[in-house]
Amino acid sequence: MAEAMKKTPELRETNDFSAMLSLARESGLESDHLTGIVSAYGFYLDGILVGCAALKKGDDLFRVECLAVAENMRGRGLGRTLVARIEKEAVAKGARKLWAIARLPRFFERIGYRISSANDPGAPKNDDCMTCPQFGKSCCPAIVVKDL
Repeated sequence: MAEAMKKTPELRETNDFSAMLSLARESGLESDHLTGIVSAYGFYLDGILVGCAALKKGDDLFRVECLAVAENMRGRGLGRTLVARIEKEAVAKGARKLWAIARLPRFFERIGYRISSANDPGAPKNDDCMTCPQFGKSCCPAIVVKDL
């Protein structure tokens, strides 16, 4: 464990959605599939995925999807770096706004996002959240957005 903290994980594009979903579940997310993914990135340490995020596009809506960082790798800026990479990719694809349904909205606020609502024009719906067993207990998600 201490050895892993000394190494620097490598950021690269990935299409290993199975590993991403596994990391997301380990991180407490209820993700069970990834659809509409335009691109995805992961941090790898000794060949193991320790952080990930994806850019999802549906209609004209771009959003951060499946953002997760292994517990023993948190606090090292991996999440911030992943979101920055997704933002760069979104801009390259023509996005003017980037949305997320955030389990940890304060994290997103610290990196320039603002709390939105499902009523904002273009906002994603968080209907799936309402039926999740974690909703209102261990998870109080918020819709966040950043102008790019």
